[in-house]
Amino acid sequence: MLTEVVLILLLLLGAALFWRERQRGELATLMLRRYCKAQGLQLLSVALSHRSWSRSPPGLITCYQFEFSSDGESHYTGLLRLRGQQLAGIELPPHRVYDGDPGQDAMEGELYSEPAKLEKKRMESPYHTMNTLFDQLGLPSDDLSIRRFVNSHPLDSGTLLPEAPFWSPSQADFLRDALYNDSDWSTPIDELDRMLRR
Repeated sequence: MLTEVVLILLLLLGAALFWRERQRGELATLMLRRYCKAQGLQLLSVALSHRSWSRSPPGLITCYQFEFSSDGESHYTGLLRLRGQQLAGIELPPHRVYDGDPGQDAMEGELYSEPAKLEKKRMESPYHTMNTLFDQLGLPSDDLSIRRFVNSHPLDSGTLLPEAPFWSPSQADFLRDALYNDSDWSTPIDELDRMLRR
C-alpha cells in the first residue's frame, strides 16, 4: 500500500515537472517569436540547451538555444536565458542584417538583459523586459520590488489583467491598449499575467 502511494506521488511529481517545463518552453518560444519579429529576423527553431546556477542574483537559469535567419538564406544560433519565468537575457552572434543592401553587415552580439544596456538600445529596439514594464507603469522596477509586487497582488482566473483592482486608471488603460493592439509590450505583460495567477 505504501509503495503504491509513493509511486503515485512520484508520477504526480513527474507530471507536474513535465508540465512546468513545457510551459517554460512555450514561454521561451513566445518571447523569441516576438523578439525576432521586432528585430526583422526569422525564427527557425527553439530547443532546451542547458541549465546553470547564477550567483548574482542567486537562481537557476534555464537556457534555450534557437536558430534564426536574418535574410532567408543565412543561418545563425542564439541563446535565450530564463530565470524562472522572467527573461534573463538574449544573446545573438554577429550576423548579417538585411535592409535591401546585400553588402550591409552588423555585429549584433550584445546581451539584452541588463537595464542599462536595454535603456541604451531603447530607441533602436522595441523589445521590453519586466523591469522596463514596471518602469512604464511607474512602479519600482528592481527585481526584489517586482517579486514583492507579484506576491502581494494575486489575480484570480476570472479577472483580466487590465481589470485588476490594484491598477490606477492610467495603468489599466496602458495595459488594455498594449494587449488589445498587440504592442511591443505584449511579451512582458503576458509574463506578468502568468506570474500574478500562480
